[in-house]
Amino acid sequence: MSNSPSASICDRKIERLVRLVVRNARDVQVNSRIKLTGGVVNQVFLLTTNTENLVIRINEGSLAVFLKEQWAMKQASEMGVRVPEVFDVGEIEGMSYMLMEYVPGVMLANFVGDRESVFVDLGRQAKLINDIQVQGFGFHLDWSQGSPVFKQTWQDLVKEEQDMIFSGGELVAMGALSFEQLLRTREFLEKFGDWDYKPSLCHGDLNPSNVLVQENGSIVILDWTQVKGGPAPFYDLASLSMNHTGEFKALCSGYGLTEARLGDCAVDLQRVALKDVLRAAAWAYNVHHGQIDKFVGEVREIYCKIFAR
Repeated sequence: MSNSPSASICDRKIERLVRLVVRNARDVQVNSRIKLTGGVVNQVFLLTTNTENLVIRINEGSLAVFLKEQWAMKQASEMGVRVPEVFDVGEIEGMSYMLMEYVPGVMLANFVGDRESVFVDLGRQAKLINDIQVQGFGFHLDWSQGSPVFKQTWQDLVKEEQDMIFSGGELVAMGALSFEQLLRTREFLEKFGDWDYKPSLCHGDLNPSNVLVQENGSIVILDWTQVKGGPAPFYDLASLSMNHTGEFKALCSGYGLTEARLGDCAVDLQRVALKDVLRAAAWAYNVHHGQIDKFVGEVREIYCKIFAR
């Protein structure tokens, strides 16, 4: 994961960056800036200008992540996935930024209309993303050979994640799991070492808080921070399979997952869902995140869904 939002980015510094970026990229005048809630990693602002609304995402030292997001969104858009247009990505005085189109709508998490149709569409969009074949696994892109490739082999990625989750004792220290539960979890996740999948592009954080439903019912997929090379469909459907069971059948219909294939995938979807919340919790503990209880709660919820008897 990227670094947490830095409290050292003062308001005056943000104001200067915003005006420089918007003037250079869009040649418009900023009238107001409103901080948006929900960003775990980046500070996100809605900008109103004399001609249009814009969104800017800001963090310190995240240029490589923003460039990766821009590249991935372009690949996905060319496949027909609906994403916001990215106007500019760069860095000024150590502050990284991404200037984007503002897309009006309601987050799927809060949407009260025809949710089944929206989840079918989300399944279609997820399949379009996962149909993009990439080189390598993991979170980080290597641009040194001209064409970007993800840096890790599958075995390297598994080892990195296992070390992050189990080596430091963070999950026990923060109260997410007991020592006995940690051992049970480790045994459950050991099967990752046997996987043999080709890497696909994965959004990495496909959930209703990152899906915008527009007035015409179409969806736009936001926040590509966690995009990675990974095994499909697991890395994009795992969390949805555990947290939105009532709507998951509709999503699978859009994705094209048959009941037989879904049955084959069920336990491995659980493995990825558990791995993701464990990794996030260990990261949050190590960076002294201000909302540790949120991460502990997510671990407890997924663990109990999997191991409850």
